[in-house]
Amino acid sequence: MALTKLFNRLGMAALVVLLSCFATGCSDKDDVLTDVVVGSGTVSGTVTDENNQPLSGVTVTDLSSTKSTVSSGDGGFTLSDIPLHSQGQIVSFTKEGYEEVSITLVPSKFAKGMATADVQMTFANAVIKGHLTDAQNGDKPLEGALVSVSATKSAVSDADGYYEISGLALRDYTLTITKAGYPTVNANIGINDFVDGVVVYDARLGAVELLRGLTIDDLRKAPRWYNNEYKGGRNADAYPMFDWACDYMGSFATWTGDYEEQNEGSTLRIRNGEDDQKNPADEKNFDTFVYGRKLITADNSHLTIQLRTHQSPCYWGVQIIDLTKADPTVEYVGNTRVADNGSYYSEFFDLSPWEGKEVVVAVGHYRMETGDYWRQLVLRRLAFSNVYFDPSEVYTWMPGTEIADLPGWHMTESMVRSSMPQDLTHYTGISPVGGNRDNYIDAYRSWHGAGHVMAYWSHMPLHKDPDVFANEGYMIKTRGNEAPDTKEPEQYVYAKYSIAPGHNKLTLTTRNFGDNATYFKLTAITMDCKAHFMAPASNTAMEASAAEDGCWKFRSGDDYCKFTYDLSEFDGQDVMICISVHNGEKNGDENKLTLNAIDIE
Repeated sequence: MALTKLFNRLGMAALVVLLSCFATGCSDKDDVLTDVVVGSGTVSGTVTDENNQPLSGVTVTDLSSTKSTVSSGDGGFTLSDIPLHSQGQIVSFTKEGYEEVSITLVPSKFAKGMATADVQMTFANAVIKGHLTDAQNGDKPLEGALVSVSATKSAVSDADGYYEISGLALRDYTLTITKAGYPTVNANIGINDFVDGVVVYDARLGAVELLRGLTIDDLRKAPRWYNNEYKGGRNADAYPMFDWACDYMGSFATWTGDYEEQNEGSTLRIRNGEDDQKNPADEKNFDTFVYGRKLITADNSHLTIQLRTHQSPCYWGVQIIDLTKADPTVEYVGNTRVADNGSYYSEFFDLSPWEGKEVVVAVGHYRMETGDYWRQLVLRRLAFSNVYFDPSEVYTWMPGTEIADLPGWHMTESMVRSSMPQDLTHYTGISPVGGNRDNYIDAYRSWHGAGHVMAYWSHMPLHKDPDVFANEGYMIKTRGNEAPDTKEPEQYVYAKYSIAPGHNKLTLTTRNFGDNATYFKLTAITMDCKAHFMAPASNTAMEASAAEDGCWKFRSGDDYCKFTYDLSEFDGQDVMICISVHNGEKNGDENKLTLNAIDIE
């Protein structure tokens, strides 16, 4: 024991000399290294915590003799009649929940056999704990992973994947998680990340997480930002351009964290429940975010995000994961943005460095503090275009050059060229969950899984809002008493398709209501931005006939009918398909086109 303590005081070089003396004898000048008892003495003092409060119950031990005592209620202690060593005393102070302290008292510290030692001890009852899952095995609990913050402070995850490292001082740590056959996970835990002495850190091993909870395998399967415009919110600030029945950003499938559809927009909220408040601050990884895949081209490399806040400042940004790389990493689009404006405004992001590549585009919000950190970032619109929006405008149509053949449609050339072709071949217009203005978001969230048309297609509310939850299907309609116009629609839906043999026939299952005819058209826009008004190859309507400007007018009767279109002339091409409803005649009614189902065969 004495030799070990001497090694701790003198180091390896001195110990080598000392061992040499034991073996061969030492000269007088080497005798200084000999540790001998030179008398006895008493050590007294006071033990306090980091707040300078007296600390009772501390065990005070002279390590050379193992004599010990315990500090009293006022933190005082006295350790009497300990042997004094020529090389000094090592006295330790231990108490459960506090970091051990050791001091060395050389003989010169003792005056008439008495020495004073006042010691401050650091609270060391902090805990880092969490849950580990196995990304290589269906996210089952991961047993047997070593989680450590130092050589002496570690834990091993149990059969349920849980671990806990206790007895820690409140300070910064680097947490390391290792298991054979899995990439090592490292995480920085800061002193401010402890809430009531606890940090919860969950991890998913087996693959590198690029976004929280998501590996590259997950991201390669992410839904696509098929279209170039996504609007959120419930307020009709610029009806019908913005209205709960027209804005479907909330139907996107990948909202991650604490998300809410609010009057003002689709809202990213910092997770702030009681357990969430223990999450560490992290200005590199999103706390709450939405993400999707997008092929970046010159036509959509200008990302405009229109937003506002409820609490400020909100720290947020855009991250890119380049799926074309062999080993993708997170790339940041410019610096972290700070939102502190309760009114709508625009932020701009340059995606041109990724032109020609399919990437994951993620928009998210950072937790900048541990504890009660409540922030809400409200997204009113995400828009991919070849130019940015006018920063002074929020309520405006997509910027760019409009399709010349479609005046008043607000369909731009960049939208046609850079929207992504759809994958699905069947869509329903029936929402699996009903709703109204008060609870519509529950329905919108169900749309992706159901293959609802408006989870994939985009809607252009030029003059009128739709009936979202009609029993017969998603319904686009006209105003009630407007002048006839078979060129400019009242509203329309659109999506892009790669047309090929076996994938070149579109069937619309629809109906209308009442005695008046509904006027509609199906328009195919090719990549040269030319519009082609398509006549149906067949239909099952009670009455149907061609009308002006490529429209067809029909009455379905009391049941659904089908309109089938032959798109084979576009085989080998990508085309934008638009289904629009028009005021074909002035009859005082809202004339309706029900999208019960759309099939591509």
